[in-house]
Amino acid sequence: MEGSMAFDSPRLDSNAGGGKYDSVNGRRLCKKILAKYVAYDPHTYILDGICPALDWFDLFPTTPTGLGKTGYLVLLMLVLRQIAANTALGLSKEVFAVDPIMVVACSTKALEDYILSIVRIEVEISLTRL
Repeated sequence: MEGSMAFDSPRLDSNAGGGKYDSVNGRRLCKKILAKYVAYDPHTYILDGICPALDWFDLFPTTPTGLGKTGYLVLLMLVLRQIAANTALGLSKEVFAVDPIMVVACSTKALEDYILSIVRIEVEISLTRL
């Protein structure tokens, strides 16, 4: 994501009505959910990806190695699973699948193994390798 934004700022290019999750309340909700799972405060640019993705914006992160692209995957799934399990948390009438699926294309077997190891450490979810 280009540039940095204050934590409570939704994306400047969000649709005219604004997103439900790409909002001040959406960012707070994501931070609250993630606080249960991770011992660190997610970077603003991670929320810049997760929140719009929850509003069905496509995400194509391009950052240097080691700056958190895997975090988008893992943290987004954590938030999705929590909202799906407790619909009272949701900010819209949108209902997320209770057992969401994400397809990740990896350029190398080493990258695939790395991502799987991170997910296994941070999240206890079932993983399927195709």
